[in-house]
Amino acid sequence: MKSLLVVGDDNKVAMRTVQVSSTADNFAVIDSGVKAGERVIVEGAQKVRPGIQVAVQQSAPRQAQEPASGPQQPTSGRAPPPSQR
Repeated sequence: MKSLLVVGDDNKVAMRTVQVSSTADNFAVIDSGVKAGERVIVEGAQKVRPGIQVAVQQSAPRQAQEPASGPQQPTSGRAPPPSQR
């Protein structure tokens, strides 16, 4: 079992115990403990604790699959040529 922090409708933080079935990179498959649409704290968890009220800042959803254009090629640390920007 793992724990995570969620933000309720009243913008108060609550801790939830969740069941994680697998992880890969920075992603986890959560089988139970949160419902679809609940707001999970993904950044700044060290700054909050259950019961306090927070100001919610939405982040863009991240997708686990590759972009439609296919896998990205590794880079050498230089900017891509103009034709690939």
